[in-house]
Amino acid sequence: MASKNPYTDRQLVDEKSHKSLTLCRTVLKSPQTPQATRVSCLARFVALLDALPSVRALDRQLRSNATPHISTSECRLLLDRSIAYRDLAQAFHRLGDSCNSTYNYQRATTLLQTLFSSISAQEESEICADRREMADTTQKALMEALCDWAEIERTMGRNTIAKRIQDRAARLTKSLANS
Repeated sequence: MASKNPYTDRQLVDEKSHKSLTLCRTVLKSPQTPQATRVSCLARFVALLDALPSVRALDRQLRSNATPHISTSECRLLLDRSIAYRDLAQAFHRLGDSCNSTYNYQRATTLLQTLFSSISAQEESEICADRREMADTTQKALMEALCDWAEIERTMGRNTIAKRIQDRAARLTKSLANS
C-alpha cells in the first residue's frame, strides 16, 4: 500500500529526486526567498515531477480516454504538480513575464481539469475523505487558475481569449452545481 506522503514512496519518487524535491520545497517555504529564486525553484520542482517515470506513466493513462484508478499518493503527487504550475504562473506574472505566465496557467488548468475529471469519475464508494478533500482542492485551484489566467489575458488586451476562459470557468461552475 502506498504511503500518505507520496514523496517518501520510493515506487513513485526515487531517492535522488526525493532529495532535490525536498530542497526545492524547503526553499519555497521560506518567506525570505527572493522572487527570482522562487521562480527557479518552482521551475525545477515541476521539471523534477514531470520527469518522474511514475508521473509520466500516470499522464499517459490520463491522456488516454480510460479512467485509471489513481492511488491517493499518486493523486497527491499530481495535485502538487498542478498547483506548482499555477504558482509558477503567478510568480512569472509578478515578474512581469506574461508569456510564461499564460503558458503555465494553461498547463495548470489542463492538468487540474484532467485530474478533477479522473477523481470525479471514481465510483462513489471508492472515494474516501482524503480523495474528497483532494477533489475540493483541485476544483478550487482550477477555478483560481482560470480566473487568474483570464485576468492576465485581459491585461494583455486579449479580451476574446479572456472571454473564452471565463466561459470555460462558468461551464465548469454550472456542471459542478448540477452534480
